[in-house]
Amino acid sequence: EIADHLGISVHTVHEYITSSLHIIRRYLIKYREMKSDVLSFFILFLLSSSILSTLTS
Repeated sequence: EIADHLGISVHTVHEYITSSLHIIRRYLIKYREMKSDVLSFFILFLLSSSILSTLTS
């Protein structure tokens, strides 16, 4: 659905989402010693907002 809306391939959407999830995981692993649920939520919110705005623009 996203690929159709943006006129790109499903593979491109899949790769972008996969890459984004890897970035999130690396960041959370790097900063896990902070053990802050608020920080984790904030990071996920910012990244998901960025992904959605990129996909819908």
